[in-house]
Amino acid sequence: DEMNAHFPQTELGRAEAYTLVSTNQQYLVPKDGKPLAGLIQDHMVSGTKMTIRGCFFTKDQYTELVYRGLTDKKGRIRLLAPAVLKPQQLWTGKQVTATHDSFCNHRRKT
Repeated sequence: DEMNAHFPQTELGRAEAYTLVSTNQQYLVPKDGKPLAGLIQDHMVSGTKMTIRGCFFTKDQYTELVYRGLTDKKGRIRLLAPAVLKPQQLWTGKQVTATHDSFCNHRRKT
């Protein structure tokens, strides 16, 4: 087996490669600027299951979900206190979404 790597050598080549990989610009329809892709059923089902009553996460799971959702954001993330304290600290799925929302809303205001 072999692996090849190709690197753009000129500024024009680098600009073209950057344009091709800038996925944020690739999913808008040129005709009217509407998104080509939307939420799929998996996202809706996962969001519903995560925020349903009785769904709890450990601290490791909670922080992992929060940080994964905010990987491209800069700034301090304010974590919420656990919803359940005993016998073990647990967070709800609604707290995960609330943490994301509060961070994004706080960043918009500043």
